[in-house]
Amino acid sequence: MESVCDSAVGRDVMPLFVPDWGEWSLEGRIAFRIERLGKNVAEKFAIRYVDAYGAVAVLRPADGTEVSCWPIMDSAVTTGQWLPLPEGDIQAEWSLGDITESFTIGADDWRQALVASIAEATRIATIKTGDIIIPPLPTFTTNPILNQRLTALLSSTPSLRLKIK
Repeated sequence: MESVCDSAVGRDVMPLFVPDWGEWSLEGRIAFRIERLGKNVAEKFAIRYVDAYGAVAVLRPADGTEVSCWPIMDSAVTTGQWLPLPEGDIQAEWSLGDITESFTIGADDWRQALVASIAEATRIATIKTGDIIIPPLPTFTTNPILNQRLTALLSSTPSLRLKIK
């Protein structure tokens, strides 16, 4: 499980500036937004704590090593448009320049990953309104391409449109 400071979460209305030091990887992930305070939330109640889902971009060191400033770096995680929770499967389509990738996440799969993530997080911390949970679900991973736009459609609805600088 990873945690990122509130101040490191940006919106897609601003460009994502890739640092000019080191090598970076850009991940397109599915995230869920918490709508209420919770501690020690049982899996059977966890879905009640979520009000929306959306696409997020995660910028991290490319070689997998941890950079001490990563969890506090501006725009380490960039959010797009939040959407109402889906009733069924999530269909995700990611694109960056000429690279496009699509995948479907079954309803049982995303729900199981989400409730397990919430239960695990709330065993050691309190979740609050506006927190973002990024469960282990399929990920779109690429190198950031400068002056291109990362876009994400979730179930045919635009969720993220991020300019890479």
